[in-house]
Amino acid sequence: MRVFITGATGVIGRRVVPLLVDAGHSVTAVARSDAKRAALAKAGATPIGLDLFDRAAVERAVAGHQTIINLATHMPPSMTRMMVPWSWRENDHIRREGSAILADAAIRNGVERFIQESFAPAYPDRGAEWVTEETPLAPTFPYDVSKACSDLIAGS
Repeated sequence: MRVFITGATGVIGRRVVPLLVDAGHSVTAVARSDAKRAALAKAGATPIGLDLFDRAAVERAVAGHQTIINLATHMPPSMTRMMVPWSWRENDHIRREGSAILADAAIRNGVERFIQESFAPAYPDRGAEWVTEETPLAPTFPYDVSKACSDLIAGS
């Protein structure tokens, strides 16, 4: 399968790309720097640079792919910055506008599957206990989101 992945060098992407390649998929992976593109090539992906806000470029880039995995994100650079709401503006811009451009390009190109990564801390901490559809929702406040992000980054 031909897979197109944004956010390929992020916390999730750098784990997903090798798994897809090892499973035999042809992976086109987006990265912003030459060094990151080199790392993706070493992992077996076809790296590209792409401006997610350039509709024409995105449409050309996704042509011929069966699946798009959108992991593009921009986390604030420090825990202190994560606590400040305006530090999330670039991430919000990517998630709203970049994701919409990517989804539109997928539709126009007949892409079969579109996987959109998201983050919604809607369930309470259950420790080792499974969260199921029957688990009551308990959305968290922004300071809890910051802790969750720092836990994720610390585990990377």
